[in-house]
Amino acid sequence: MDRTSSFGSDEGSENQGKLDLVANLSDLLKLRNRGHFHKSYEGLIQFMVMSYEIGKNKVFDIWLEYYRNSLTLWGFDFSIPRGGRESKLLYTCEKKIINDERAIELIRAFLKSKNRFYLAEIQKAAQLLSELNLDIPKGVRILSENKVVDWELISKGEKHAVSNDNNKAAPKLSLREVALLYIYRDQTIERIDSNTIAKHYGYTSGEKLMQHYNKLSQTNERTGLEGKEIIPMINSMKKVKPFLTNIQQKRIDTDLLVLEGKRNSPV
Repeated sequence: MDRTSSFGSDEGSENQGKLDLVANLSDLLKLRNRGHFHKSYEGLIQFMVMSYEIGKNKVFDIWLEYYRNSLTLWGFDFSIPRGGRESKLLYTCEKKIINDERAIELIRAFLKSKNRFYLAEIQKAAQLLSELNLDIPKGVRILSENKVVDWELISKGEKHAVSNDNNKAAPKLSLREVALLYIYRDQTIERIDSNTIAKHYGYTSGEKLMQHYNKLSQTNERTGLEGKEIIPMINSMKKVKPFLTNIQQKRIDTDLLVLEGKRNSPV
């Protein structure tokens, strides 16, 4: 199956903000060398989309080779950004990403996706990239605004997106919640991809993910719950909701409304 399915069709994409593309490679590299894209994972994804789009043949392996060469030319790193400590951290991150097989697979899938120009999809790709548990220095942002990676639990292989405003860690998604995420994004999980998707979220096997996906794809399995099963499902949906677009959130809100009604109804 084509790995672009991880960034599948989004019914709300046409209403999302789109990336403003740079006209030529020279201008793009000037922006990069000033640290314009080195403020977050999101920024790096934006640069990758632009540089890939500027390439005339759009062959991923050729683009990847060029990208690697652009980081080190004749033994001299010429693209170290001038945006301060944070930008240099992202540059270190960039070099690790472009040589990690899992990251390359994710980037390949995203750059071949028709949704690569939409800002909401770029943010999703940035979030997935940040969850690969690469050995990245502390202080690298995931999104351009308000989010930063917390590396305090790196020794345990854990990583969280925390808000600058409230400093609360976003909890890791369970396999059931990953399944819900794909369902509300209207994306398909097939057995051939289940292990790869599970590994993106820090799990070793996709077997349980596949089971959750098949079961929860049926509306009644999400909203037909009774008794003690209701509150855990509500909590899972609320954890998934921030990762969805506005259109997708309307779908989850519909299910939440049903479950909240059951929870609040007199016995």
